[in-house]
Amino acid sequence: FFLFCMYQFKRFARSDSSVHFSAEDLHPTASFVDGISKKDETEQRIYGCELIQQAGYLLRLAQVTTATGQVLFQRFYYNESIMEFDVRFIAMGALFLASKVEENMRTPRETISVFYHILQPHLQPLEIASQKYWDLKEGMFRAEMR
Repeated sequence: FFLFCMYQFKRFARSDSSVHFSAEDLHPTASFVDGISKKDETEQRIYGCELIQQAGYLLRLAQVTTATGQVLFQRFYYNESIMEFDVRFIAMGALFLASKVEENMRTPRETISVFYHILQPHLQPLEIASQKYWDLKEGMFRAEMR
């Protein structure tokens, strides 16, 4: 997981013609401006990519869908700060959106349940009627809309 996430991160940090961001656009990032160190930001981005990779595997998504989710996740944090937007919600929203874009759709319920299982493996499965489920669903849809 780590190497794949680093590949995705470095791919967008290159300054060749295939990238739509200039070197000036990439630095400083919104997270850096908010006082987050480059190391901490990188760790959070890797964590988000790992979440997406694990969820994509458990949802049995095509690898291209998972990679699209990771790209959407990385692109989001070029303009927004990790301080303002929870990595877990953005990862969930990015993968959900990627499943739509790549026509490999999973239901919101499936996506939320898998992320909940990854983040809370020791707890019972999430009840659909619970407030926690609705909070996660709302967070995922907000992240998708960003």
